[in-house]
Amino acid sequence: YVCLRPPPRQVALAALNWGQKTIETLGEGLVLLFTARKVLMGEMSLGDMVMINALLMQMMAPLDHLGANYMQLQQGLVDSREMFRILHAPAPADPPHALPLRVGAGAIRFKGVRFGYGGTGRDVL
Repeated sequence: YVCLRPPPRQVALAALNWGQKTIETLGEGLVLLFTARKVLMGEMSLGDMVMINALLMQMMAPLDHLGANYMQLQQGLVDSREMFRILHAPAPADPPHALPLRVGAGAIRFKGVRFGYGGTGRDVL
């Protein structure tokens, strides 16, 4: 059975992203309608309308970055919480029939190792 419902954290981040984009779109639409009306009435030039739209887009760009930084911060907190949970978990015990590990002299030699994408025949390193 596979659960198709996303975790609450993803739902909250998706809602934040949706809300931010909705506010941006509504704001840009209202400013566009307002400036288009002013242009049609002759109170504003088309260049003024383009300038106001460009200024609005420049003001919205930092909000997009802020939203992205917030999502990265949230993901980092979740990842660090999981990391500390793993670090503080007790080490798994060996099964009762496990043989002791015998460490001897050894060496590793890499000969003819290649890295590439499967099926392309092209090496990447």
